[in-house]
Amino acid sequence: MRKGRFRLSALSASFSPEEIVRAGELKKLNQTELLKRIHRHDKIALDFSKGKGIEGVVLSYETYKALLERIAELEEELEETMIRLKYGHRADTPEEEWIEVPEGVSTMEFLERKARKKK
Repeated sequence: MRKGRFRLSALSASFSPEEIVRAGELKKLNQTELLKRIHRHDKIALDFSKGKGIEGVVLSYETYKALLERIAELEEELEETMIRLKYGHRADTPEEEWIEVPEGVSTMEFLERKARKKK
């Protein structure tokens, strides 16, 4: 699966038979073989029982890191969208009237605190 930069869009919730490891097989797999499988497929499904099916997933570190980075990007985009919808009119505020947001506080949190103080 690895050819150049990993793409999250290549990740799917379905698993090929090569990507599924039965829990009982874990005892038989050595670390080298498990690592090879993770690097080959980016994800490994853990099947703990025939009745329940897949109960867990092991991701390559690159995939895990890419997911976390994408989640952070989406959270920022969501916050920016919420700010634009709720406080978009403030974009017309002249620069000399801008207020600095304290470090460690998100813009949304700062604006909500400010709105509560006005009430």
